[in-house]
Parts: sequence; C-alpha cells; structure tokens
Amino acid sequence: VYESRILAADSDPSYIKGYTNVLMLGVDKDGIRTDVIMFAQYDRIDKKISILQIPRDTYDETNKIDKKINSSYQTFKNGRLVTDIGGVYKAVENITGHKIDNYILVNTKGFKDIIDSMDGVDFYVPQRMEYEDPYQDLYIDLYPGMQHLDGDKAEQLVRFRGYPTADLQRTKVQRDFLMAALNKLLSPEWLLKISAVKDAAIK
Repeated sequence: VYESRILAADSDPSYIKGYTNVLMLGVDKDGIRTDVIMFAQYDRIDKKISILQIPRDTYDETNKIDKKINSSYQTFKNGRLVTDIGGVYKAVENITGHKIDNYILVNTKGFKDIIDSMDGVDFYVPQRMEYEDPYQDLYIDLYPGMQHLDGDKAEQLVRFRGYPTADLQRTKVQRDFLMAALNKLLSPEWLLKISAVKDAAIK
C-alpha cells in the first residue's frame, strides 16, 4: 500500500544544499508501472514546495522495455519481471538533472486511505466525469463544481482521462489536487494529526 525511503538527516547531502528532492509515485492496478510521477523539491530555507509532474508516456532512453518512463519501475532479474525503484530514480534524475533523496509510493488503495484519514479534501471538479472499466474495477461519476472528495471520489478524480486535451489536463488536475491535499495537511490543525495520516498509509 505504501512504501518509502527516508534518509537520516545527518546522512542526507540535501541538508547541506538546503533542499530535499522527493519522488511521489502512484502505481497502476498491477503495481508494476508508475502512472503518476511527481518530482517535488522542498526548500527548507524559504519553506516552499515546488512540484514537477512528469507525464507517464515521457520518453526514457534508459528504459529497455518500451522507452516510456512509467515502465522504468520494471526490470528483468533472473528471467523474471520484477519492480525496481532504482530504475525510476535513474530515469527522473536523467530528465531533471537532480538527485533524488527519498520517495513515497502508493497504490490506489493507499491513496484512498490517505485521503480518508484526512477527512477528505475540498476541490473544484473541472467538468462532468463519467467512465466505467469493470476490468480495473473503476467507476467514475463526478459532477463539476466545488466538492468535498473522500478517498473513493478522489480516486475517481485522479484516474479520469476524458479531457479535451487528454493527459495534459489530467496531469494538471492531479497536480492541483495534490497541492490542495498538501495545503490541508500542512495547515496548523492537521500538522498535529499527521501521525494519523501516516498510520493510514502504512498498512
């Protein structure tokens, strides 16, 4: 559901630089592709977070499978297809020119659990969203306008694809929702409850 690598402060070279680079990854239903890839940089001096979202079909010259960055999480070992976070690190570092200090990876259930542990997130849904895919157990039915999204509705929002500008708008909505969630999580009220969010994620 949740996986992370956090470096100790005294061994983290980013503390010398004054910022930390974090990969935020969301895996697909099969758990072998990172369909959501966000590079976040936290500036500890100015207390700012900058986020770069990398489209899942971005060309990755280091990926021997299909040259798409979302499958850089896969590799072959002893003739078997396995996952390897190192492949994602290499691909993102090659694109951004920045070293990754740590990462957070969630699947769809982990994502829903995190949002529910925050009592949902207020967000403006940009358009009518309808879609069904029984194979993925995905049923999307959202109306436009400001809404309070629980984990289930938040998953519907971030997995919807039917935009006029395809993945361009989809990645923007995902990024905007993440910022809305982070703004709530970093508010004085929720900083005191952050352990509950962590407990919901690590299962």
